[in-house]
Amino acid sequence: MVEFVSCLINQYEQGLINYDLRVRDSRIENERQVAILAIQNLTQQLDRPEKDLELVYSNFSNKQLSCSSTYSRELLYNIEHCIHHKALIKVALHELGDRSLVKNSFGVASSTLSYRNEV
Repeated sequence: MVEFVSCLINQYEQGLINYDLRVRDSRIENERQVAILAIQNLTQQLDRPEKDLELVYSNFSNKQLSCSSTYSRELLYNIEHCIHHKALIKVALHELGDRSLVKNSFGVASSTLSYRNEV
């Protein structure tokens, strides 16, 4: 997930965002301190002016497709992607039999939490 945000930050200036070209760093996955430093570094770079961007991606037949986006929209995408990963972490913890490490709201979209509070 850190690599997706890093990709957005690194490709922001050129205005062409391609998450397929993100730099993968196994140290972020395996070394806690490296991940913490990467997150701290990225959070200091998030405050940027709104900007139109072009999102490029490859479909299943490896054909490159693109669509218009904005910096704010891509930040929102990354937030939602993070929630998705948190949900996967919660599932893994539950499978391991440890439900105490995370709250029930961990990995749940804010709209879902709002809906649950209304019901």
